[in-house]
Amino acid sequence: MQGSEYGKPLKVRFRVKGNLTIDIPPNGLIGYPIEGFLKLFLKQAKHSKQITRLPQLKGEVEISSPEAALDFVRLRTSKQTWYLMQDFPKERAWAEVLPTGDRESSGYFGECTPTVFTKLSLTKTESRTIPGGFLVRRNIIHDNNKFPITDIFAIEEKVAPDGGYTVLSARCISTKSLAKIFAGFYFPRFE
Repeated sequence: MQGSEYGKPLKVRFRVKGNLTIDIPPNGLIGYPIEGFLKLFLKQAKHSKQITRLPQLKGEVEISSPEAALDFVRLRTSKQTWYLMQDFPKERAWAEVLPTGDRESSGYFGECTPTVFTKLSLTKTESRTIPGGFLVRRNIIHDNNKFPITDIFAIEEKVAPDGGYTVLSARCISTKSLAKIFAGFYFPRFE
């Protein structure tokens, strides 16, 4: 998935019946940082609706490959769109834990070095075809209003070809040793 200019369609690897755009809300309220005010919309010929949860896209998308399924679930965890999606309890943000290759990676938004990723015994993100759709396995962090974030979740998500979405499992991985390896993860704040 690639970011887009405001009001322009997001570039995703799945087919959308219309366009997904990041835009200013209809009430026109805006502030700084702008991400705290932007919304995700599904724009179609005769109407537009705000999208805050992946299940709202069921029937509005066509997902035909594991790569497209990964793009779909990353709508709620990527740097470009995490602040738009509110899928989990307490409406907190989630981000995928990814090895960035950056030696100076700071833990910002789930990024860590490949060495830290390995020391934490995390598994690489996987997306594959299963009967009735696609299975995505990945590691995510949850914004729990604590700093730094030390809980990492191994999550399994099922994505149907029509955009049906289910979290099959989310288990907290033991992170008692995280502080010995890494300072922890954090999210930007829009207060």
